[in-house]
Amino acid sequence: PEEICDDGIDNDGDTYIDCDDFGCNDDPACEGETSGGGEGSCAEYGCIGYEPGNACQCNDLCVEYDNCCDDYDEICGGEDGGGGGEICDDGIDMMGIHI
Repeated sequence: PEEICDDGIDNDGDTYIDCDDFGCNDDPACEGETSGGGEGSCAEYGCIGYEPGNACQCNDLCVEYDNCCDDYDEICGGEDGGGGGEICDDGIDMMGIHI
């Protein structure tokens, strides 16, 4: 199923909801979005290394530089586990790779 970008539900089952879902990047419902996709989030970007084009960061150095996305602790595990990306034994596909 496709994501419906304005209903508050994870329709496609990828753990991202509405404007935080990659499938909603170009959806009119997400234009001007300021919570989630508009200002950036780790749910949107993934737990990756430094990306200068991102509005906020999702790696272990963002704590030091005070530029973490608001959901960094929740999505990437905070400063103790950030930057590593995928957690291999939690049953959640954080990197969006389906094998």
